[in-house]
Amino acid sequence: MSQTGENSIFRYYPPQNGYIGIISIPHSGEVIPTEFLPYLTKDLRAIAEDVDTKVDHLVDIELLTQNGIAVLVSNIHRVCVDLNRAEDICVLNWKKNSQGQPALNPESRL
Repeated sequence: MSQTGENSIFRYYPPQNGYIGIISIPHSGEVIPTEFLPYLTKDLRAIAEDVDTKVDHLVDIELLTQNGIAVLVSNIHRVCVDLNRAEDICVLNWKKNSQGQPALNPESRL
């Protein structure tokens, strides 16, 4: 049903009957592209703290697409790209995780 795979940066589920709109699920991702690794803390537990694991399973994607609603699911971790932020601040926006631990490598230059 999806037009892209689990290891891509997103999965897109097109509407099956007409088109009413689109639902975005921006925080479901756990994939960290290698390009981001130099900028992130080495403490992967600190990064994993804010993963919304399987949040895309809270909705019935098949039912939505059957009813004309496209679904876009992000696979990329929100610490890398947070799709709920403006374009100029969406990349590496999270300096700390929700527990106040550093999410970024203090030695990296952005």
